[in-house]
Amino acid sequence: AYTRIGDSLSLLQLHVDAGEWPQAFQLLDKHPQFAGDVFVPYASWLALNDRFEEAQEAFRKANRPREALRMMEQLAANAVVTR
Repeated sequence: AYTRIGDSLSLLQLHVDAGEWPQAFQLLDKHPQFAGDVFVPYASWLALNDRFEEAQEAFRKANRPREALRMMEQLAANAVVTR
């Protein structure tokens, strides 16, 4: 339905909310203006799954370098606390 009415952002959001990353990235290829709407939640998902380097790269692709830095700072702080 979203495709028929041309609401690509809503369709993209459905894929993101469902964790359907391949479908989200496929749609993102056609609509790169929505990069932040995909890469920010993807980066969070990667971090939750202990894939921190990939998460950092996803934040960069979303043009969110501060979030990438903040995540690495938090990771370093957590490493110090657990020692």
